[in-house]
Amino acid sequence: MIIDRIEHIHRYAACFGKHGQLADWIRENDLSPMKSGKYFIDGDTAITVIEAEGVGEEASVLEQHRRSIDFQYVSEGYERIGVLKPTDGLSQVPYDEKQDVLLYRELVPDNYINLYPGMFIIFYPGELHAPMSGDVRMKKLVCKVSVNK
Repeated sequence: MIIDRIEHIHRYAACFGKHGQLADWIRENDLSPMKSGKYFIDGDTAITVIEAEGVGEEASVLEQHRRSIDFQYVSEGYERIGVLKPTDGLSQVPYDEKQDVLLYRELVPDNYINLYPGMFIIFYPGELHAPMSGDVRMKKLVCKVSVNK
């Protein structure tokens, strides 16, 4: 997991592989006028803009990905994300191959991270995280970057 400010995003360009232009796109574009939804910033790289209120710690669900790096950047409000060290806990929900997500409803985070405007977080495959754990309105950009496994 990596947490940093957007002005340092080029330090992590290798994380994005063929999606390296994502760093430039985020630095050069204003998310304010963008509505919630999926956008393509080039032929391959899709981003999702989410503008919503968090569901709170009690309702958030831990997830992990097997084939993708999960990049999340906060532009407005703040995002509270629960985290838990890697575990062999069994998921109650089958792995969703198409969405590359495995949910762990029976586990709870053992720590929380607050991301404020201008901050981003990168989760690598296998890292458990519970997005939307706060209870305030926020706007964020999410991008899943495929990795070869």
